[in-house]
Amino acid sequence: MEWVLIGLGGILMLVAFVCCIIVIVKMFQNNLTGLGIGSIVGIFVCGIGYILTLVYGWKNKDAWKLQTVMPLYTGALVLGLLLYGAGYVILIPKLAVQIQQQQDSQMQNMQIQDNQLEDMQRQLDQQMQQMQQQPPSQP
Repeated sequence: MEWVLIGLGGILMLVAFVCCIIVIVKMFQNNLTGLGIGSIVGIFVCGIGYILTLVYGWKNKDAWKLQTVMPLYTGALVLGLLLYGAGYVILIPKLAVQIQQQQDSQMQNMQIQDNQLEDMQRQLDQQMQQMQQQPPSQP
């Protein structure tokens, strides 16, 4: 279930990314080069470019003819983030349980190996004692 949510979130975020690019292109077409470059850089810096393009896109949706893009962009961005978040909220506890189980299994294996080493050490000690108790052989 969590992978379905994450997958759907990814598809919606891809739609939001395409809409974001459309808004950035409109910025360049309307001589807002600095804002366009800032939005591109901002996408890679904590996703702030998405917010910037969202605000300027809504502000200029009529002038830039983005009446159909902006509702799609907003819906895809919000729903994509929600689905991603929900997917990871479900996934992370499951991963934590799996990691704990793996660690427990490794600890059990290490204890088994320790016990085997102790048994081997006891056997060697016993063999050494037996060898020491035997009289030396005559040449």
